[in-house]
Amino acid sequence: MMKEKKRWIKKIAALLLIFTLVFSTTGCGSENDSKKIESDMSMADDVQKYVDKVDEEFAYDVAYTLAYDEKYLSNKMGFRTSGSDAEHAAADYLADVMKEIGLEEIEKVPVKVDKWQFNDASLSIDGWDETIMPASYAASGTEADGITAEIVDVGNGKKADYEGKDVKGKIVLAGIDQWNDQWISTFLQEAYIHGASAIITYNTGGYATISDDATNMQNIAQKDLIPCVSISKAEYDKIAEQIKNGNTKATLKVDNIIERDKGESYNVIGKIKGKSSDQQIVMSGHYDVYFNGFQDDSCAVGLLLSVAKSMKDSGYMPENDLVFVCHAAEEWGASGTPFDWTTGAWEMVHTAHPEWAGKTLAMINFELPALYDGMDQAEISCVPEFADLVSDLNDTK
Repeated sequence: MMKEKKRWIKKIAALLLIFTLVFSTTGCGSENDSKKIESDMSMADDVQKYVDKVDEEFAYDVAYTLAYDEKYLSNKMGFRTSGSDAEHAAADYLADVMKEIGLEEIEKVPVKVDKWQFNDASLSIDGWDETIMPASYAASGTEADGITAEIVDVGNGKKADYEGKDVKGKIVLAGIDQWNDQWISTFLQEAYIHGASAIITYNTGGYATISDDATNMQNIAQKDLIPCVSISKAEYDKIAEQIKNGNTKATLKVDNIIERDKGESYNVIGKIKGKSSDQQIVMSGHYDVYFNGFQDDSCAVGLLLSVAKSMKDSGYMPENDLVFVCHAAEEWGASGTPFDWTTGAWEMVHTAHPEWAGKTLAMINFELPALYDGMDQAEISCVPEFADLVSDLNDTK
């Protein structure tokens, strides 16, 4: 399997260099684009030198460090979120790695975000000898002593499920499907309308549901109303048994910091300078994570920096600048909006570096690139203008 992973990384790496060769030498919109692409694809020596320097172990080590080193995580669930201390520490680490591999003009570009730092959480029930750690959404925390109240199972958490149930001041428990039914924002709003003091959810299916033992949560896309956390289906089954046995007094504690308009994240950038700096190609991946995020997106950052290292080690000189960006605040970065994701990238091109829009030939973004058992293909998405080119490169190379 390790040999297969190395082959996969080398294949992706070779394809990426071909992309940069094509875009660096063709520009956009030229009448002779097709001829230039055909002639420049003969640069096999540059590609081979680059592939020979691809360092799979380096890519894995960076990904593993970002995913599992406690210095770069806020809690034992592996969160590193918008403007958090863990995100700031990871930015320093990434800048150091860029320096070590020889990138130039390294910067930690500050961008304004809403801060979210999830430190810890616990749920206990009187008469039950277990305490579990729920995963918190980007919502209110509790006081240090938590919320102690009756826990009420409200089925699927829809309006009809609340009929005949008094949940005012209580903790509600709901099974939700965020893909085939509604997003978390709807269930949170329903609980708030009925006067609940907090909502605990678990997945019944749908988006990113892989097993009964997995805890799943996403961006909240909603105003911060009441504490909102998630547990696994297996944990719900245990709690449901306690409720059945009459043990309904629960204590929920959530150590969450939400600071609107007070946060700062860092997009970490480094360059391989080209023969010209008039234009550039941007390669990017995000380093904020939920649940350790080896796949989403620590592995992508490892791949991104491995591409940069391989280019430097092979002596490759691009026609135009190559800009490597590790984005912050992708998963969440703004309160009270359904557009709370990709905040770091948005702020980068709209606030920090708006001039990039006029000089960027292409942007290649990495998302979820890890190879798992049984996975035999990756996916490339692109704007319509590049569809034929991407298809041809992927089919022939």
